[in-house]
Amino acid sequence: MKLRRAAAADWAWRRSPEADETAMRVVQQIIGAVRARGDEAVRHFTAEHDFPAAADPAFHLRIDTAELERAWAALDPDLQGALERAADRIRRFHAQQRPADAAWTGADGERLGWVWRPLRRVGVYAPGGRAAYPSTVLMNVIPAQVAGVDEVVLVSPPQRDTGLPHPLVMAAAHLLGVQEVYRVGGAQAIAALAYGTQTISRVDKVAGPGNLYVTLAKRAVMGDVGIDSLAGPSEVFIVADDSADPACVAADMLAQAEHDPEAGAVLVTLSPALADRVEAELDRQLADLPKRDIAAQALGRWGAVVLAASPAEALDVVNRSAPEHLELLVADAERWLDGVRTAGAVFVGHFTPEPVADYYAGTNHVLPTHGSARFASGLGVHDFLRRMSFAAYTPETLARHQADVVRLARAEGLEAHARAVEVRAAAVADRPAGVAATSGVAGPVTGPVAAELPAAGQPAAGLSQPSASPPLRAAVSRTTGETSVQLELNLRGRGEARLEFPVPFLQHMLHLFAVHGRFDLTVRATGDVAVDDHHLVEDIGLCLGKALHQALGDKRGIRRYGERHTPMDETLARAVVDLSGRPSFVWQADIPAERVGTFPTELAREFFKSFAHEGRFALHLAVLYGADSHHMIEAMFKAVGAALRQATSPDGDAVPSSKGVLE
Repeated sequence: MKLRRAAAADWAWRRSPEADETAMRVVQQIIGAVRARGDEAVRHFTAEHDFPAAADPAFHLRIDTAELERAWAALDPDLQGALERAADRIRRFHAQQRPADAAWTGADGERLGWVWRPLRRVGVYAPGGRAAYPSTVLMNVIPAQVAGVDEVVLVSPPQRDTGLPHPLVMAAAHLLGVQEVYRVGGAQAIAALAYGTQTISRVDKVAGPGNLYVTLAKRAVMGDVGIDSLAGPSEVFIVADDSADPACVAADMLAQAEHDPEAGAVLVTLSPALADRVEAELDRQLADLPKRDIAAQALGRWGAVVLAASPAEALDVVNRSAPEHLELLVADAERWLDGVRTAGAVFVGHFTPEPVADYYAGTNHVLPTHGSARFASGLGVHDFLRRMSFAAYTPETLARHQADVVRLARAEGLEAHARAVEVRAAAVADRPAGVAATSGVAGPVTGPVAAELPAAGQPAAGLSQPSASPPLRAAVSRTTGETSVQLELNLRGRGEARLEFPVPFLQHMLHLFAVHGRFDLTVRATGDVAVDDHHLVEDIGLCLGKALHQALGDKRGIRRYGERHTPMDETLARAVVDLSGRPSFVWQADIPAERVGTFPTELAREFFKSFAHEGRFALHLAVLYGADSHHMIEAMFKAVGAALRQATSPDGDAVPSSKGVLE
C-alpha cells in the first residue's frame, strides 16, 4: 500500500476537532431539553437513538447491580482473570501518581503550602457504538478511585436488542465495584451528568471518550462541569530505523488504523528502504484483517511516511506534531526518549507495542489527541484531585508585610483591601499590655510533606501534648509461607487509600472503609491467590487489627464507642464497636451469594473476625435487611469505617476501660 510521503522539512500534521455546526445545533437542543425536562427528555432521546422502548416511563435508567453481576459471571474465566490482572496493574501504576501535600514556614513566620482534595462525584462515559471497550472503563474509573473520589458514576448507551449496555462494559463496572450505572448514551448522557435529572444527580467532572455528539456535548457543558478532554480519533507516530522489523511497524500502524476511518498512522524513518518494506507488509497484513476496510480508509487519508535525514530531524517531526502515541522502534531507544518533548505516551523499544498500554502495562490509554499533547497530558489521578493553597499569618508576620500589601492595594485602587490589613494591625496595637494576640496559627512547620501537617482533630504543631496521648498511626508487617503484608494506618487522615494487592473486590471495600472512616490506609501485599484468596484476606485483616491496636495506644482521650447504620440501596447494615480492649466478634449477616465476582463472600466474615480479634476490640456487625450480596458487604465496610471514626474521635473526658485490657 503506497502511503503519502514527505520530507521532514516539508512535513505538517494538521489535525483538529471536527467543526460540525449542524451537529452542534442538535447537541444544544438535546442539552436544553434535558435541562428543562430531565428524565423524560433523556428517555425520549435514548428511544430515538438507541433503544425504542426507553420512551416508556417504566423504563428504569439505572441498572440493577444484579445485571452487572450477571454480566461478570457470564464472562469466560480466562477473560475474568485478564481483566482482574489488568485492573491490578492499572491501579498500581496510578497509585504512584498520588501527590503529596506540602507546607513550610517563611522567613517572616508565614505558614504557606497546599493540600490536595479529591472531587466528590465523577461521571464516566463508556462508549458503545462501533465497539465496546471494557478497558476504557478501567482506565477512567480506577484513577478516580485511587484519587479518593467518593462517588463514581458510569453511563453507557443501551444496545438495541437488549436495552442494556454491552455486557463487557457492565462486567468491568462490576469488577471495579461501580454501583451507579445508567443505560444512557450520547449527548443526553453528558447533559444529565452535567446538570442532573430526577434520577441522575449532577457530577463535578465528566470523563471518558465518545462519538462526535458526545465530544460536542462535553465542549458545550465545559465550565458548568469539569471535563477530562475533547477526544478525537486515535493516532500513532512510529520512529523506526533499520533495526526495526517491517512486519512489526506495519502491524503497529494497522493497530491504530483499525480503530476508525479517521485514525492516523505515521512512520518517521531515516531509511527509504524500510519504508518500502513497511508498505509491502501493509498490503500483506491488510489482506486478512477483519477491519481491513476501516484500516485502509484510515491509512489512505491519514497514513504517511516522513523521511528524516537525522535522529534530530526525526525527533523534530515528532515534537512539532505532538502525537497521541509515539513508538520508538530504534536501536538504543532509551537514549531517544530524552529528545521527546511532546507526546501523549511513549513506547520505548522493539518489544513495547502500543497495545500493551491500551490494556495491561498500567499506564493510562486516555491521551491527548489532535496535537494537544503540546500542552496536555494523559488522564491520571491528578485529573480527579483539586489543589488548594493556603496561607496563615501571625500578628508579627502581618506587621512585617503590612506596608507592602497596603501600598500594592492602593496602587490598584482597592481601598477596602488596604483597610482589611490595617484594621488588624490596629487591633493588635490596641490590645492591653500582657495580652497576647491570637492568630489561629500553630507553631512553625518544618517538614514539606503532608504527614508533618496536623490533620483535623489533632493538636496543632508546636503545642504541647499529653505524653499519654495515643500515637494515632502505626505501621506493621507480616510474612508467612503464603503471604507478605505491609500496612500503614493513620487514624487522623483524609480518607486516602493506597492499596496494592491482587484481590480487587477487597481493594474496593478497604477504599470505602478508609473514606468513611477518614483514615489514611496503605496496604502492599502479595499472596498465592491462584490457589485461593483466604490467606491473603485474613492476613490483611490481622495486620489492620494490629495497626489499629498500636495506633490507639492506651486509648486515652478518645470516645471508645461507635455505632453507625449505613444504607446501600435496598440494604441496611449496622456496626457497633467498643475499643475498650476486650476482643469480641458478633456477626449477624446472611449473605445469599457464594461469590461477588470472584470474591468468596465468606471471606468478608473472616476478614472482620481477624480484624476485631487482632485489634482487641468488640465488633458487632449485622445486616438488618437486604438482598444484594455486594450491597450487604459494602454497607458493612462503610459502617465499620464510620463507627471506628466515631469511636476514635477525640473526647477529653474519656478514660481507658475500668474493666481492664485482655491481652
